[in-house]
Amino acid sequence: VCRKLTRSINYTILNNISSQGTCLNITNNNINIDGNRYTINYSMTLTGHGIYGNGYNQTTIKNTTIELNNITSKSSKGIYFLNSENQNISYNTLKIQGHPTTDAFDHGIELENTEDSFIFGDNISTNNQKGYGIFLLAANGEVSSRNKLINNRLQKIEARVTSQIINN
Repeated sequence: VCRKLTRSINYTILNNISSQGTCLNITNNNINIDGNRYTINYSMTLTGHGIYGNGYNQTTIKNTTIELNNITSKSSKGIYFLNSENQNISYNTLKIQGHPTTDAFDHGIELENTEDSFIFGDNISTNNQKGYGIFLLAANGEVSSRNKLINNRLQKIEARVTSQIINN
């Protein structure tokens, strides 16, 4: 079920889940999400994110498939963290089919104003005008390594500050 994650525990997804807007909202520190290879469909009718956190630290997201298939929403990210640190995003598959205009910004993973996070071994496909596979904005000390980026328009990681990008 899509919802707020309020407790510092391990969450395991046990079936496919979907949401009209944001699906999983991180509202505490030290939250671990194991997608168990199930799919999160998000932003089906509203702008939102697959997994979103603002101001919370030490989140782990692994083994999750995250999909956006809505060409009417804009700025809907698969995984989106703001004002946080020590996020670990590993071994996920993100398929982002977003809005076709130049101001859509439907990214696979976006970290904004974050520190010391780790993005490793993810497969990210974006198909929208301005959607980056990984978008790092005011993100310091981020490490992105061994991610497979497939994109029909922008085949790259966009890093706008001090971040380390290795073997993508």
